[in-house]
Order: sequence, then structure tokens, then C-alpha cells
Amino acid sequence: MRKYLWGLGLLVLVLPMRSQPLPCSGPTYRSFDFWLGDWDVFNANGNSKTAHVRVESVLGGCALREEYTATDGSTGESLSSWNAARHTWRQFWVSSKGAIVSIEGNVRDGAIVLTGTEQGTHAPDFVRGTWKPDAAGVRETAQRSQDNGRSWEAWFDLSFRRPVPSR
Repeated sequence: MRKYLWGLGLLVLVLPMRSQPLPCSGPTYRSFDFWLGDWDVFNANGNSKTAHVRVESVLGGCALREEYTATDGSTGESLSSWNAARHTWRQFWVSSKGAIVSIEGNVRDGAIVLTGTEQGTHAPDFVRGTWKPDAAGVRETAQRSQDNGRSWEAWFDLSFRRPVPSR
């Protein structure tokens, strides 16, 4: 009996394992990885710090989670992920001020460009956000439209920079 059980044990050990690709492991899932890390956030046209942001890979690399803490104490979080079925990036943002933003889009000219709706703090707007790597780190710009995308106005322009270690 022992020999038979031991034989089965060896049989299990020598069976070839099937290698399956990891979920969320293709290059498209990594196209937003330039945003990963700890960032001090500044108005792009000045040196006034507006927030600290931490962006990390979560859920086995299937999503990016952003934790945003503004200098005024307000906070927000987003979850961004690649939707392989729709071939689009999707982001859902919620803030402590009641803003809810649901946007989607794709890579365009080396940037992630997402468009959708913003609600919660005033009349709903159509919004467009663009994240692009630059020499300082990452630049995030956003625009709003009150006529469903026929015309756009600037909303914000931010520069994400690596924190300078304190001495």
C-alpha cells in the first residue's frame, strides 16, 4: 500500500505544470505605470504645493490606486484599470468633498487621455483628464465642458514631482 501511495505522489510531482499567462500582465496593463509612486503635486505654473499623492499597483497588477491628500486636508481616491473587453482605460474618482468622476479613454500621443462625467459638487460637467510623463515626473491636465464636449475650458494643470528628502 505504501509503495502505491508513494508512486502516486511521484506521479503527481512529475506531471508537467501548465503555464498560464498571469491576468493583467500584458503591456497594455502597464501603460499607466509611469504614474506609480509617491508624488508631491504642484500647480504646473508655480511652485505652490497643492497635494501629496501615492499611486500603487493593486489587485495583482490589475489596477492603480491613487490616494490624494490636498494641503487643505481634503482627500480623494481613484481606481484605474484596463478593461480588456472594451479596450479602454477606466478611472473612478471619489473625493471627501463629494465629487464623483467616472472617465474612460486610451493612450494618445504617449499620454493617457480619459473623458467622462464629474458630479457631486455642482451641475454635472463633461471632463477630460490627461496624464503624461515629463521631465519633472508626470503632468496632469484637466478640462471641463458644460455643453457635452463641444467646447472646453481649463480646469486644472498639475505637476507631479518626486518628494525631495528632508535633511
